[in-house]
Amino acid sequence: MKKLFIIAILIIALVAIQALAQKGQMKKSGAVTIQEEILLYAEGHYLEFKPLEVGFDDFGYNYQAMRSEENYFNAYAGRDGYAPYKPNKDPFYDDVYLSENPGAENHWAWGYRDVRVKMNWNIYWLSNMDSDFDGKLDRFAGSDSYIDSGAWLTNHQWGEAEGYPQGWFVFTKISAAKSSWVKVDGFWFDKFGNEMGEVIWGSFAVVQENNINPEDKHRIKYLSPKAAGLGKFGPRGNWK
Repeated sequence: MKKLFIIAILIIALVAIQALAQKGQMKKSGAVTIQEEILLYAEGHYLEFKPLEVGFDDFGYNYQAMRSEENYFNAYAGRDGYAPYKPNKDPFYDDVYLSENPGAENHWAWGYRDVRVKMNWNIYWLSNMDSDFDGKLDRFAGSDSYIDSGAWLTNHQWGEAEGYPQGWFVFTKISAAKSSWVKVDGFWFDKFGNEMGEVIWGSFAVVQENNINPEDKHRIKYLSPKAAGLGKFGPRGNWK
C-alpha cells in the first residue's frame, strides 16, 4: 500500500513538473497561441467573448492558417455584430436573414454578398499569436506601425457575370510601404525615384492587380515596375 502511495505521489509530481514546463515554454516563446483558447473575439463581434478557433470560423476566417474564404459580406459582417450570411436555395432566405438581422441591408458590404472573396496574409499583417499579452492577435509585430513592417495581403474576388460563363475575377497584392518612400500623385516612389505601387489605406501599396471580366477579358490592370514580388517587402527585403 505504501508503495502504491509513493507511486501516486511521483505521478502527481511528474504532472506538476510537466505543467510548469509547459508554462515556462509559453513564456519562453513570448506568445499566447490560439490553441490555448484564451484569445477571444472582440466585444461587439457576433461571436464576442468566444475563443478564437484553430480552423475556419462561421465567417470563413482561419486565423491560425492566416487565410479566409467566404462571401464578401461575411468578411465584414461578424465584426459589426451580424450573423453569418449563408444563402441557400430558399428564395426567401434574404428576407428571413434581414428579419433576424435588422440593419444588415444598410451595411456597406450587403450589396456585395454574392461576391466571393479569398484572402491570405503574413504574420506581420495579422499574426496567429499574441506576443504582447493584450488579448489580441498581433498586428505589425515587432514594428511601431504597418510602415516598414513587411506586412502583405493577397485578395481574390470573383462572381457571376451575365452572358459570361467564366464570370469575373480580380486578384490584388497589397504590401506595407517603407518609411523611405514618398507619395506622389497617388503612387509610392522609393528614394531612387522608382515607382513602387499605388497608395491604398495610407500605409500600403497595391503592387499588382489582375482583372478578368467581360469588358477587359484577361488583363493586368497594374503591376509594380520594381516590386511586384511580395518577398521584397519583408523585414529582410531588399527594397529600402
